[in-house]
Amino acid sequence: MQSVMPSSSDSDGNKSWSMLLAEDNDSHAKLIKRAALNVYHALEIIHLMDGAEVLGYLRDKQDRNEILPHFLLLDLRLPKVDGMEVLRTIKSDQYLKKLPVVVFSSSENEDEIHEAYELGANSYLIKPIDYEKLKQLIQEISVYWFNYNRAP
Repeated sequence: MQSVMPSSSDSDGNKSWSMLLAEDNDSHAKLIKRAALNVYHALEIIHLMDGAEVLGYLRDKQDRNEILPHFLLLDLRLPKVDGMEVLRTIKSDQYLKKLPVVVFSSSENEDEIHEAYELGANSYLIKPIDYEKLKQLIQEISVYWFNYNRAP
C-alpha cells in the first residue's frame, strides 16, 4: 500500500496525527503499530495496556485542554477497566465523546457488538488472525480515519 499523507496539521502547519491504541497484548500491539507505521511513517501511536491508563491519559488531555488523538483503537479485553467501560466513560463525557472509538476485538459475539454500538462505538472490527490480513485492515483503518473522516 502506498503511503498517503493525512490532511491534519498542528498549529505550526506541520503534518501531525496520532492514534491511541488500547491493547494489553504486547505482540498484537507491535503488529498493529508496525502495520500503521508502514502507511504513516510519522504517526504518533500512544500505546496503553489497560483501561485505567486510557482513561487517565484522556482525562489528562482534557484537563490541559489538549487535542485528542485522531481515534482510539480499543480492545475490549483490557485489565483494570474493561473496554466496554472505557467506551461507556468516553461517550458519556461531554469533552471526550467526540473522540472516535474503533472497537478492535477478537470477539464476534453479537451481544458485545450490539452493546458496543449502544455505548457509542464508531466502528466494531474483528481482529484477523492472519498477519497479512491484520496489516491490510490496519492500513485501511488508518487511511480512513486520517484521510477521509472529518472530526469536529
